[in-house]
Amino acid sequence: MFFIGMTSQTIGSLIPLITLYYKISASTISLIFISQLCGSLISALVIELVHKVVGRLGVLILGNLCIIMMSLINVFKPPIWLFVMSYGVAGLGMGLLGGCMNVFISSLKSHNELMGILHGCFGIGGIVLPVIINKVLEWSFNDFGIHYLIMSWVGLLVCCCVLGSFWKEDGLKYEYEISVLRDHEAFQDNSLKNILENKVVCWFALYLFFCTGSESSVGSWLVNYLDNAKQFEQSSANFIMTFFWIGITMGRIILGFITSNLFQNEYRANLVYTTMSLLIILIFTTINLITTMNQTLTMLMIFIEGLFIGPLFPTMSVTLMKLLPIENQVNAMGVVSSLGGTGFTIGPFLIGMMVQLTGLELFPIHDL
Repeated sequence: MFFIGMTSQTIGSLIPLITLYYKISASTISLIFISQLCGSLISALVIELVHKVVGRLGVLILGNLCIIMMSLINVFKPPIWLFVMSYGVAGLGMGLLGGCMNVFISSLKSHNELMGILHGCFGIGGIVLPVIINKVLEWSFNDFGIHYLIMSWVGLLVCCCVLGSFWKEDGLKYEYEISVLRDHEAFQDNSLKNILENKVVCWFALYLFFCTGSESSVGSWLVNYLDNAKQFEQSSANFIMTFFWIGITMGRIILGFITSNLFQNEYRANLVYTTMSLLIILIFTTINLITTMNQTLTMLMIFIEGLFIGPLFPTMSVTLMKLLPIENQVNAMGVVSSLGGTGFTIGPFLIGMMVQLTGLELFPIHDL
């Protein structure tokens, strides 16, 4: 999840530089998010099959290799069409990784706490990424290809960690676990058609769509907004972006432990977290339409917003797993992560289109 967090935040931190290098508009940049969406949707169709053939180990290795492939392509600063298409491969990898790990962690004891830690690692990836990019660009004289080279090295290191941790999790073990659990539970059809007809899955996918859309829109466009609309220096904008990811990380880890003890169930916890995140973004939008926040206040508001957005995805995942039989969990989480996760790509794409029409000054309204 740390590697996914780094990959997700890369394009958001590099938008100003990539726009300048390729001499393209915000709407063209937004095609990257659509490409990711296509890859993510494909992952929903194949994740159960890949589990059966190569198990959790194969799913995790394949997901990481997809991201490594994207990074290696972009080391050479390819034509913009290939740059965009490479993120489709990355979207496939992130979909496989996310679906696999969410189901695995949800099946363990203390799942709220562990899910918070898992998704907290995603946030940590987002925290360190702007700092790394600032240093790399400063050292390489704005050569973003060097950053993608570093990302490929990180991906190879992650593959080694996966091999050491999941080397027994092959397809045969996965099939055995499912067959054992089927003997103790009434079997339900786990075909993709049956999953898509499940109203619970559809409602969770819709909820996740708005959650991820909001999170990724801030992560993808905030630096550009502060840099160009509010005249912050790019280093300052990246620094503020880091505090958004710090908030997400703290929200997932700290509130993950609080959820089990403070709330009756994850549903009520999510209701409170959602309300607070909407309130904070409303305050941020109102103030920025009237005047320009100073750096300290902007940092504080963005941090608090991240704090309440952070636990939404992990607590939603735990709730969904509690409502579904074991044989439907991988397919259902794959569908929810992919269809609901389209917000992660459609959100920034729509923001980019609206920014193209109205200007960056109205970015907070679009995100709200």
